[in-house]
Amino acid sequence: MKRFARLAALLFPLLFLVAAGANGFSEPGVQGEPVSFFVPDEVLIQMKPGMRIEQILSGSPATLSVQDEAPGKGKNTVRLKIKSGESVKSTVAALSGREGVLFAQPNYIYHAALVPNDPLYTVQWGLPKIGMEETWNLATGSADVVVAVLDTGIDLNHPDLAGNLWTNPGEIPGNAIDDDGNGYVDDVHGWNSYANSSDVQDTAGHGTHVSGIIGAVGNNGVGVSGVNWTVSILAVKADSGTEFTTMDLAKGIDYVTALKEEKNVNVVAINASLGGPVGEDPLLNQAIGGAGNAGILFVAAAGNENSNNDVTPFYPASLFMPHVLSVAATDANDLLAVFNTSQASNFGRRTVHIGAPGKNIRSTYRDVLGISGYSDLSGTSMAAPHVTGVLALLKAGDPNLDWIALKNRVLSSGTPVSSLASKTVTGRRLLAAGNGHVVQSRLRPITDTLDLLPGNTVDLAVLNISDDASLGNLSVNLARNGTSYGTVTMKDDGAGFDQVAGDGIASATWTVPSQADSTYRFSFPDGTLTVTVQLSPEPPPTPSGGGGGGGCSAAAGPGLAMLLFVPISLAFLWRRR
Repeated sequence: MKRFARLAALLFPLLFLVAAGANGFSEPGVQGEPVSFFVPDEVLIQMKPGMRIEQILSGSPATLSVQDEAPGKGKNTVRLKIKSGESVKSTVAALSGREGVLFAQPNYIYHAALVPNDPLYTVQWGLPKIGMEETWNLATGSADVVVAVLDTGIDLNHPDLAGNLWTNPGEIPGNAIDDDGNGYVDDVHGWNSYANSSDVQDTAGHGTHVSGIIGAVGNNGVGVSGVNWTVSILAVKADSGTEFTTMDLAKGIDYVTALKEEKNVNVVAINASLGGPVGEDPLLNQAIGGAGNAGILFVAAAGNENSNNDVTPFYPASLFMPHVLSVAATDANDLLAVFNTSQASNFGRRTVHIGAPGKNIRSTYRDVLGISGYSDLSGTSMAAPHVTGVLALLKAGDPNLDWIALKNRVLSSGTPVSSLASKTVTGRRLLAAGNGHVVQSRLRPITDTLDLLPGNTVDLAVLNISDDASLGNLSVNLARNGTSYGTVTMKDDGAGFDQVAGDGIASATWTVPSQADSTYRFSFPDGTLTVTVQLSPEPPPTPSGGGGGGGCSAAAGPGLAMLLFVPISLAFLWRRR
């Protein structure tokens, strides 16, 4: 049976948190409204001297009843109860505009700061950094939310993970029969796409470490805590022991997609803490696209080569699809993480979306000789599951959030940090329950300057969101040779170059006009980011000696993928006492 972590209020003297105004979970019963944390059916008002509550309520559009009046001479404050299902936000707005009302407000809820009692939590610096202690006051996860870990498997017997493993309700373990008829025999906790078997036991440790970041059982007095104290982790073991291949990764992704589409498994995201310097991989691209069509987010590690992914693509993190999130690694000082003299987090102003803790991260590790393991690892492999975990936690807090709202909330609510301002799309480090902001940042074209000819086309795309919602169309000013040349409007309508309507990415395809010897500049909202298009035709290249063939070099083929971690301290083990 699954073990469910119970909330325990661990009090810090004089340290209390107000959740008012923090975004992350919807108002109960009011889908799509801004988030606040308050009593769902109450409103407080304070009236001007001499006013009576009957005068205020007369003609009110909301169904209101008086619960009580605040004590204290001259307070003139009343607590009102509203009809179940009616909006607190709308009621507050309506009452605030009525004559005789000084102010109206929700009845906010305060909590003592909540931290888990897991003994190794004290060294898990990344969790408080992304605001988990505040967020756990609001939600600690749900077994109804499923995340898939595309990796080396999971240690099924680990005491900090066993209680949070996804279990296929349609399978009878060990009977060698495909009981649920999904084409996979005995897929009780997931699938091994390399061996075509149900054996998802981790023999490497990487997948176990990643899984612990997402969802080690929290507040159970054992080891570490995950971002989610309760969640269902679906194991997809896709490695041969030393590497991953296109085929095995694609089969693993297809397995997860089929579970959601055919068996209604509530898969929110796939975590892919792996990758390689591959420019394009059509088969893997097809599998990831299929997962996106099923509403599954794909969270990918940006890579550990201290490389600019805008210049040298890193796959699958560099795949331009609306449901793909690329994650860089940061350290305890909110700097782009440096792992050793030769390795550091990859980055990309147009291709890497957000940063998250990824250096010296303590998490679960595979069981060795009966000793329950925990280890410190570093890499974008560790950063990605922080994002995946927050996506799952947001879904647990509000099951009505779709993949678009989840993605945009994560991207818009992060903490702005200077080290990421020119290194990522958002310039932000992950924050679990932060306030959503407006984010307008160009995604395509990647380069700032293009040399083109009349009649060539340019694909344009910009992230254009506020909190979890799309801001719709976006027009940018266009100048030719320093003179205004009108505007170009990018649309979030799912037509043409725009992939999905309403996803928060507005797109357009612009055709270069016939005037040669012109410079066109597009002024995008994100500061100095201007696209310059040079239209002067270049003379044909002078033939070089020696003759020979085409001279076109292809990127490395889509074969191997790398685990994106640095083994800082693989030997750290902790025995449960």
